[in-house]
Amino acid sequence: MAVLINGFLVGYFVDGVTGLLLGLAPGVPLLPGIGHLFSGVVLLGALIVYLLLAVFSRLPCHVLAPMGLVVLFLGFFGAMPLPLFLGFDRTLILVNVFQLLVGAAAMVVLRYGSPVRRWFFRESDFMNSRFSFRHFLLFTGGNIFLAGPALILYLAFCISISIAHFTGGFVRVGWHGVRVEERQYVRDDKRVRLVPMAHIGSRQFYDQLRESFSGSRTVVLAEGVTDTGGRLRHFDGKSYKRIAQTMKLDVQDQHKLLARTNYRRADVDASQFSDSTIEFLDAVGVLLRSPTLPEMLTAYRRVNALASGGGGRLADNQLIEALYSDLLELRNRRCLEEVAPALEEYDLVVIPWGAAHMPGIEKGILERGFRRSSSNEWFVVRW
Repeated sequence: MAVLINGFLVGYFVDGVTGLLLGLAPGVPLLPGIGHLFSGVVLLGALIVYLLLAVFSRLPCHVLAPMGLVVLFLGFFGAMPLPLFLGFDRTLILVNVFQLLVGAAAMVVLRYGSPVRRWFFRESDFMNSRFSFRHFLLFTGGNIFLAGPALILYLAFCISISIAHFTGGFVRVGWHGVRVEERQYVRDDKRVRLVPMAHIGSRQFYDQLRESFSGSRTVVLAEGVTDTGGRLRHFDGKSYKRIAQTMKLDVQDQHKLLARTNYRRADVDASQFSDSTIEFLDAVGVLLRSPTLPEMLTAYRRVNALASGGGGRLADNQLIEALYSDLLELRNRRCLEEVAPALEEYDLVVIPWGAAHMPGIEKGILERGFRRSSSNEWFVVRW
């Protein structure tokens, strides 16, 4: 056992140093491969050490538990949501400095916390360690009733922060449910309403919005990619139906939403998308429509392979750039092109588009001389 734990201690510090070097000098050849190798090995070692702490009593928890928890936390959660605000490289430097500081503190405790000052464990240190059912119950219970709720709260916090960040604050997840912030803008006697939409929501949400869109001097710039060439074989509005039924919610019905309103089509056609975007959307459509778990797993592997360029990791920058360009930038530009012609005939333009579009469209609206005048909140779904 001493060899295993000492190996974890060495790997822990090597992993921290290589991670720190990756953040400080990301272009060094071979360093990323070495860093990923040690990260994987140390993560596996942390899992083993944590299981040993659960099974055997009288192990030095005060030394091993903090180091193990740091590795598990950073390995599985990547210090979210720090990368959203600091960037990947800065976060990498910060978390690895933190990892090394925790490790240094644990090693100081190991060296100066016993009469025999040393930096490593000996086999004799574990002579009295044995399985204890009472210790196992206490350790497991502490993780279930203390660490479990803390983890759930942390994940909820990360999801809330991430959604608010990527939507520019237009969508927020809170204790009472998911809510969107409608923002209104004015320029002279003309007004624009930006209404963040969701593919899935409560019937009340869609009904209330539909009622607010009516008015003789009001026009809605409608979202909705057309597909005159039939390029999207599997991805359409029906792709979200199964998820909505499972959650006992409604799918956004664009025809019903636009009924009894003045509206203009303000979106693009799928013929304008790149081949990689079409292929990826079709793969996602198959995933969303998969009726069984085996089919869902097969579809997920297909999505993962496309996203990685075949490498098995969701990290292909070319695809991300293509999706961002086609699904956001291109469509936002098309929507904004319709604002000026619509305002020539109407006093109020309503733009009920997906929440991910809102930051870009808002930027375009402000650049056209509008100023934000007021806001209003709508609950997409209540818990």
